[in-house]
Amino acid sequence: METPLPDWLTYKTSYDAAAGTATVTFTAKVLPDDELERFASVTFGSDGDVLTFNINQSLFNSIAEDEVTSKVQIAYKDDSFALSYPLEYTSVRMYTISGQLAGHFDLPNDGIFSIPAGDLVKGVYLLEFSGSSAGETVKAVK
Repeated sequence: METPLPDWLTYKTSYDAAAGTATVTFTAKVLPDDELERFASVTFGSDGDVLTFNINQSLFNSIAEDEVTSKVQIAYKDDSFALSYPLEYTSVRMYTISGQLAGHFDLPNDGIFSIPAGDLVKGVYLLEFSGSSAGETVKAVK
């Protein structure tokens, strides 16, 4: 980890070598009565690749031991990105790290989808998941 955590925030990581996925789970202490909100920016890095999580805890989303986790899992295998996602997501847009749209896909309602990546250059891609009531952006590496 490249940035220190505030005392109200902890994290744990896990890695599934078989699936090629990593999970980072943040846990925030209960928001004190005298605070309306608080922020943290946490940066992780390895091998020249950096990922920053911006965490905002406010009076309106604070519950005891509130966990902020990604709902999406992505694994790069056999020239494709294997996706696992909540059923509320209906589409995903894939962007290059420079912001160029690399693809747009309608997602099936079973929570599993594969994006062919054989023609994509090696690098970092941002996958923006969206649905009727939720959205999430996740980084993927080819």
